[in-house]
Amino acid sequence: MALLNINLNALSYNDSSRSANPKMKTLDYSISMMGMPTANIKNIPISLMPNESINVVSTLRTLSYTGGNVFAISKNQSTARLTGSFGQRTGRSDGDATTQWTISKNQDLVTITFTGTGTAPTFGSMVAGDGITLDTPFSALNRGDFIVVKVGASYVQYVNPIAAGETIVGQVDVYSSGPVQKGDTLDLTSTQFAFPNNGQFSISRITDSFIEFSNPNAVPETGITGVTSGLNIYKDSYKWLFLIIDNKVYVKLNGNTDASCEVEPPVLQDLENNPGMMLKRGRVFQIDISNPTSYNVIGQLFLAE
Repeated sequence: MALLNINLNALSYNDSSRSANPKMKTLDYSISMMGMPTANIKNIPISLMPNESINVVSTLRTLSYTGGNVFAISKNQSTARLTGSFGQRTGRSDGDATTQWTISKNQDLVTITFTGTGTAPTFGSMVAGDGITLDTPFSALNRGDFIVVKVGASYVQYVNPIAAGETIVGQVDVYSSGPVQKGDTLDLTSTQFAFPNNGQFSISRITDSFIEFSNPNAVPETGITGVTSGLNIYKDSYKWLFLIIDNKVYVKLNGNTDASCEVEPPVLQDLENNPGMMLKRGRVFQIDISNPTSYNVIGQLFLAE
């Protein structure tokens, strides 16, 4: 952990000459925030050629959805579930509700084998490290989320110390190990969702068909469509941003596509004495900077949690 000091002084006045102690003050503001705990500090040099745009930082997980995707929100006590397939995990060819399975156990190692009845899974699409989820109609001891440790011609293996042997017809869900992970943050800002379902939430469970997260204020809703933005998932985010540059740039934050945030110095190409500055305290998980001028731009970007 590191400590962060922020000292800010702003003084404007109508005196006829420059002064450190003016008489006709129009603004006199000073604040000093000392020893604030912070972490994950980054100091990034900025260098842009004319008309160049760069993605400086992104902690986003790669998702895939369009306005045609259908979402739903359900709730169980303080845990909410966002149902939908939007790239959080990639589903494998794992059979369907007609597929028959036999579960056997050797100490803590469980083998779930396709018996040949019902729709056949494609075991060649599965790899060690995939996730596997068993739910109803499997017995309570066999339900849960597990990690595949081995794949055979007609079976997969995983660890479940309390598993019980059974032969049953039902859906087994097998899916990739990423990109979304437990502990990631779900960031919902789309107005297609009800207001209580918007916010930033820690993800506690993921499959290829839903994610679960803590939101005691969630309200159930179904048939949500038209979501083209405002559904993001990221590993972590920054809370402090400080940018200095020697020429005008446009800064786009958190996937914003407009160029409304303009940073420009009072004197061009004088980074040491007259930089353009931007200071922000608040959630940042993606930063894009573009140079709209015909000059090179240099600067420095500071980020901290």
